[in-house]
Amino acid sequence: MATSSRIKPKKVLRYLGRFFLRFLLLVVAYALFAFLTTFIPVNRAFEDKGPIEIFVVSNGVHTDICVPVQAAGVDWLSFVPDSGFGGGTKRYLSMGWGEEDFYLNTPSWSDLSIGTALSAIFLPTSTAMHVTVYRGKPITSENVRPLHLTKDQYVRLVAYLKKGFALDAAGRVQMLDHPGYRTGQDRFFAGTLSYHAFRTCNHWTNQGLKAAGVKTAIWAPMAPSVMYWR
Repeated sequence: MATSSRIKPKKVLRYLGRFFLRFLLLVVAYALFAFLTTFIPVNRAFEDKGPIEIFVVSNGVHTDICVPVQAAGVDWLSFVPDSGFGGGTKRYLSMGWGEEDFYLNTPSWSDLSIGTALSAIFLPTSTAMHVTVYRGKPITSENVRPLHLTKDQYVRLVAYLKKGFALDAAGRVQMLDHPGYRTGQDRFFAGTLSYHAFRTCNHWTNQGLKAAGVKTAIWAPMAPSVMYWR
């Protein structure tokens, strides 16, 4: 008598149950680790007293680092092409790094698809830099926090931020064929490294603050972890 090759529903359900239980445990462990590391600071001796004012900007989920267009001999518009942002005064540039598909195709949370979210979280994917122009000085608020750096700290931060941009053979940033969310105010550029659950947009911001010597969380994959020490 031939052995039945039919799939047994109970066995399938048992395997699915185990899979989702393990997945849930991983999510809980990730969230718990992120929560705990928020309260472990690095660069404890940092003093918020330097002459160069920068800002950490959050929308509740994603964080950027906002720097003066010109400070400490650094002119950002000689690195990021001015032509991408239209005319008018440009006093600050806010820069964030993230998963390319998520950035380009998710201007608001209502545009987020399950496929984009899962790809960004679980698969190493290509990245982009999002640069936003501020015509005036950012207004301090719960989601816009100022920091004051020395020239040396700022130079280290600048070096870190520039490493987020992928350069062409001539050493120039590569603007992506996307108009941005608000025409004339923001543009996207090719990024470096790959995005995954342990190297998120907020981790990137936090690493930049670390590089500058700012007191911040030892690991911060989520926006509240970055903003906690601000």
